[in-house]
Amino acid sequence: QQRSDLAIFFSGGVDSSLLLAKARKHKFNHLVAVTARFPGHRNPELERATRIADYLGTELRIVDVTDAFIKEYFPNLVWELERPPTYLNGLARMRIYQDLMGQTEFLLSGEVADCVFGNETLIGIAKYDQKQDLLRLIPTRLRRVVKAIEVVLPADLARRTRYLLTKSTLDFVRDGTSLAATAKSNQITAADLVPALREEAPVEFYEMFEPANNCSAIVLSQSRTLFTSNRNQIQTYNLLAAPFGLQVGFPFLSEEILRVGATIPDSYKFDRLGAKPILKKLTCRYIPAQWVYGSKLGFSTPDSDWLSGPISKWIKMLFEERTLTRGLFVPTTLRWLSLEADMELIISAITLEVYLRQFFDPSAPKPPSPELFAHC
Repeated sequence: QQRSDLAIFFSGGVDSSLLLAKARKHKFNHLVAVTARFPGHRNPELERATRIADYLGTELRIVDVTDAFIKEYFPNLVWELERPPTYLNGLARMRIYQDLMGQTEFLLSGEVADCVFGNETLIGIAKYDQKQDLLRLIPTRLRRVVKAIEVVLPADLARRTRYLLTKSTLDFVRDGTSLAATAKSNQITAADLVPALREEAPVEFYEMFEPANNCSAIVLSQSRTLFTSNRNQIQTYNLLAAPFGLQVGFPFLSEEILRVGATIPDSYKFDRLGAKPILKKLTCRYIPAQWVYGSKLGFSTPDSDWLSGPISKWIKMLFEERTLTRGLFVPTTLRWLSLEADMELIISAITLEVYLRQFFDPSAPKPPSPELFAHC
C-alpha cells in the first residue's frame, strides 16, 4: 500500500469534512480519509462519508471493527489508557490505528470543533435562559402559590418546577445542564452503585474550569467542556495511538483557531438551522449545502451491542466473588442495571473492575496481549 503523508479521522460530518477539504489544498503526496465500519451493526453515516470523500477526490479507507477484535482487545483498552473509560469508542480508534500502522505517522481529528464553535448543548442553555427571562416576570405571590402546590405535583414535575424557580442559567450550567435522567432510565446514579462516590465533589474542583472574568453561561459551558471532557478525549486519542507509532493532531485546538473562537459572540454559535453556523457556511464552499445541512444521524459505536455480545463475559465478572469481596459496588444496585437504560454505568463498572484487576490486585496477570502489542 502507498504510504500516506497524512490521514484524517472522517465521519462525513461538518468538522471532518471541512478538515479534509482544507487538507486537500495543501497538496500532500498521499492524503487518506479513514473511517470505521461495524459489521453486523448499522452505521447510518457511512454512506454520507463515502459520498463526501468521493466528491472531494480523496481515498476513503473503511476499517472493519469486528466483534472478534472487540472481544480480544477490550482488556487492552483499559491497559493502554491506565484508567477506566466510560465509553467504548476507543476500541474503534485502536482498530483504525492498527490498520494505519506503518502506513502513516500522523492523523488529524476534528475533535473540539463543537466546543469552540457551538454545539447542541449551547442551544439547550439558550432555551433555558429564555425560560429564566420569562420566569423573572412571575410575581412573588404567584411563586409562593406554585411552591405550595408542589406536594400534589408528580415528583419529577415538582423537581423541575422547583429548579426553574430557584436556579439561574449559570446554576443550570454548573449543575451539568440536565434536569432529569432520560425517560427510559432507571435513574440509577454512580453514587447508587459506588457508595464511595456519595459525597459531592468540592466546589473548588468546578471552579478550576471557570473563567476568572464575568462570562456568559454559554462561555462557561464551553470552557468547562474544553478542559474536562474534551481534554480527556484528546488524551485518549494519543494514549491509544502511541503503541502503534502514531500521533494525533487537533487543528481546532491551534492557538489561532482558539483565539478566533474566543471572540465569537454567543449568537453566532447557533441559529435556527442548528449549531456551528460559521463552520457550516465555510464547509459549503467545498461540498454541496444539502449535505452540510442534512440531518445528522450520528457516528457512534454500537456499545450496547458489544456489551450484550463480544464483551458480555465482562458483565458476569461483576458478580464474581472476587469483585463482590472487594466491596466497591452495591450488589443489589448491580442487579438493577439495565443495558438499555444504564449503559454508561455498566461500562464504567466493568472497566473499573478490569482496571483494578490489572493494576492493583496482588500478582494480577497482565491483559491478554495480541500479537501487535507483543512486539511493539
